[in-house]
Amino acid sequence: MDFVKQGYMLQEEELQMANSFELSLKSHIHKFDSIQEMIDGKEIPFSLVSKELQTLREELEKLEENQRLYNEKLQALRQDELTARDKIVELKKSLQETKRKIAQSNLPGLPSQFQDLIQQASGYLANVEESLQEKPLNISVVNHYLENAIRSVEHFVTSTNEIIEQVRLAEKVIQYGNRYRSRYPSVKDGLSAAEAAFRSYEYQAALEQAAAAVEAVEPGALKKIEQWIYEGA
Repeated sequence: MDFVKQGYMLQEEELQMANSFELSLKSHIHKFDSIQEMIDGKEIPFSLVSKELQTLREELEKLEENQRLYNEKLQALRQDELTARDKIVELKKSLQETKRKIAQSNLPGLPSQFQDLIQQASGYLANVEESLQEKPLNISVVNHYLENAIRSVEHFVTSTNEIIEQVRLAEKVIQYGNRYRSRYPSVKDGLSAAEAAFRSYEYQAALEQAAAAVEAVEPGALKKIEQWIYEGA
């Protein structure tokens, strides 16, 4: 425990547990010494000595098992640290690959809230890296920041994939709807609203407005367009 404390911050419960092991062991040693004195002095029947020793043996085996589990818990701190370091590398790679995917997709722009997602993910990753530099290391804090980082990066990746699909589909629906623009004022108004939303980088709204306008004059058009896109992907 003293060795582990040099590199890792232990919780009060863990420190108390180690102290309880030490006190318990001292108590068992004292009990054994007392039995030994009675044996040497022939002050106790063999049957009673056997019973006392058996009880002591069982208690020591239980203590040994608890000590083993405690040691495994302390050793797990190092494994948790290594896992966190590996995970942070994986998350940073995923973040960079997703940023690269955005650049390669040639999106007209990104919604303001999307920029917040990038900053949030980067911030959580920075928190994990900073917490991993502290000595002694507080694994509870590291894992807390790591959980936030995992959720944030995964949300960013998912949102990126969604927005790229929204842009691609919105563009196709607007293009498809142009065939009806001159004949149907409602389609013209719907597509104009969709284009305005698109220019404001509100791609979900653009898709919904364009789809509603086209579906009003050609039910099932959206599904047909989606099928074309996925077949051509």
